[in-house]
Amino acid sequence: LEASEPKLMATIVDLPNQKATSHSSRSGVEGALNTMKEYYQKVSLGELNMDIDGDGDSNVDLFGPFDIDAAESCDAFRDWHRKSLEEAGAKGVDTSIYKQRLTVVPKSDCDWAGLASLGCFRTCNIWIAYRPNSTVYAHEFGHNLNMHHAAIDYNDDGEFAATDTYKD
Repeated sequence: LEASEPKLMATIVDLPNQKATSHSSRSGVEGALNTMKEYYQKVSLGELNMDIDGDGDSNVDLFGPFDIDAAESCDAFRDWHRKSLEEAGAKGVDTSIYKQRLTVVPKSDCDWAGLASLGCFRTCNIWIAYRPNSTVYAHEFGHNLNMHHAAIDYNDDGEFAATDTYKD
């Protein structure tokens, strides 16, 4: 991912039996994206200024919620993402201008809060399940920046407990 201003878009997905709630509402997602942008700008000392208004209309590039017909199991996240991008394109959104593509789904029963591509090639993907918590957004965006989970070797013996990887 190049330093400067990667363009980021977000979509909200409604599944057949699970609709966007206050936790995955437009205002919740916008707030989390703005907080994440401010956080990365601050910790990078101004070197990373992600563009959450890539289309230049003075609004966060957040689209949806889109009703999609897809499996509701938590391992269908790639399908949710693909279908949300198709819906956005059908509504006239030029998704090709965005390197970062984030999908928010109203799923509270997944065993993950977020998932993300590690590093980026043509595009970077982030999936957020239900939570408007900007910490989850920032954590997953960090994976797009090629950051792995951190761990601490408490005994200085080269052994890391699997549960320690989320203390990053």
